[in-house]
Amino acid sequence: MRILNHLLSTRFMAVLLFAMAASIGVATFIENEYDTITAKEMVYNAKWFELILLLLLLNFINNIRTYQLLKWKKWSILLLHFGFIIALLGAFFSRYFGYEGVMLVQEKQTSSEIFSTEPYFQIKVHDDTLQYNESIQHYFSKVFTKLPSTSFKFPGKGEVNVKVVERIENAKKEFLKDVPGGKPHLHLVLPGRENLYLPSGEVVVQQGIPFAFNNNDREDAVRFFYNDDQLEIFAPFEMSKIDMASLSIEDRQSGREIPQDTLAPNILHTVDVRNLISFLGQQIMISSIEEKSKFEYLPSNDEDFPDALKVEISTNGDIQKEIVLGKAGVRPIPTAIKCSNLFFSIAYGSKKIDIPFEVGLTDFRLMKYPGSESPSSYESDITILDESNAVNDSFNLFMNHVVDYGGFRFFQSSYDWSEEENKTAGLDPDITILSVNHDILGTLVTYLGYLLLAIGLLGTLFNPTSRFVDIRKKAIKIRNKRKGFETYKMKKL
Repeated sequence: MRILNHLLSTRFMAVLLFAMAASIGVATFIENEYDTITAKEMVYNAKWFELILLLLLLNFINNIRTYQLLKWKKWSILLLHFGFIIALLGAFFSRYFGYEGVMLVQEKQTSSEIFSTEPYFQIKVHDDTLQYNESIQHYFSKVFTKLPSTSFKFPGKGEVNVKVVERIENAKKEFLKDVPGGKPHLHLVLPGRENLYLPSGEVVVQQGIPFAFNNNDREDAVRFFYNDDQLEIFAPFEMSKIDMASLSIEDRQSGREIPQDTLAPNILHTVDVRNLISFLGQQIMISSIEEKSKFEYLPSNDEDFPDALKVEISTNGDIQKEIVLGKAGVRPIPTAIKCSNLFFSIAYGSKKIDIPFEVGLTDFRLMKYPGSESPSSYESDITILDESNAVNDSFNLFMNHVVDYGGFRFFQSSYDWSEEENKTAGLDPDITILSVNHDILGTLVTYLGYLLLAIGLLGTLFNPTSRFVDIRKKAIKIRNKRKGFETYKMKKL
């Protein structure tokens, strides 16, 4: 009881108010030094900060009883307390029941899904009969980073453990040569000078053509085999070969037709490095064979690259490790993993959230400053399609002009192009990007709290029984006494 009295005392409340203000100030410095995510993780989303707000809420409630504020003459102070209480409740509703996200809608199409602003570590597991889903909200901060993990029991399989053992920030995929533990890779240069590093034992489809290295899984693939320092090629169609290493500079610059060796289909042919292989109207160059090489994700400073998460899955003594790519604010790409006859789909990033109606984009307009390519404004003509409520309404959405429907608030955020060629050609964007907020309860409750706070603050200026008015009266009385004393001194002189 003594501890409770201390927690609900005026002195401790003053400490809580100071702690809250100091925490918000520190969070501002953290955000400037690092980023918003770190400020959220260290302060705003921290349990200790929520505890401060909870204790403040209890203190405000206790003050109503302690100081007997349920009286008409104390209505202004009562409204201040009610305003703080309701605003804190609104913050609670927003924190645990509201969410924000992003919706992308292409012209002449509709969408009924948004992708959350909050990042999630997403796990889906099935065995062709049963399925288990789990999403863990998780931010990676730049200070005191925690790695997500979870454990659960899958029927017939026992306990399953999934954990991130390492995070590589802004991971860039690099090809490393002459490294311990590496395996053979065949380096091909495809049309457009695109590099393809083909790992031994695998099939890779690139530019619509399957390429295989020491693998016979696909009969339609261009297959390469490397054994005893000898490279061979096999394909289901006719090809031709030019040995570029044997050509002189004069041969290449002469303009004369260079003799080619014809490679018949469905037969193994010996090829070598620097051979130019022609087939199906295109050409590839055999650049090199790297016998001890591998791909590895390395950290970089480029924020455009996703993070690489090294995920470890263990069940029934079987352990599998795989790389999962993802980042906060980015639509995730799931990684498929098989472990102990369980099929996993692991992803990290924004979570898909379905909404109960569709949003269509009729037209998107991008206005530019005269004589410039800089955008001056942009707007979307959208349609809300809600079959359950027989709604088919059109709206114009632009900056600082929002659309509210069904507890969702839509903001014009940005735009994009569905085809990179359209952007290069200077055509208008055909994808609108909308910010979506679903926090009707938290917003209304918080605004009500702010309204009561404003009325309470104004009331303290005019309520005859308020402390402010009492102090003002005393100040006036002291000032009048001082004036009277000075007048008396003047008359005496």
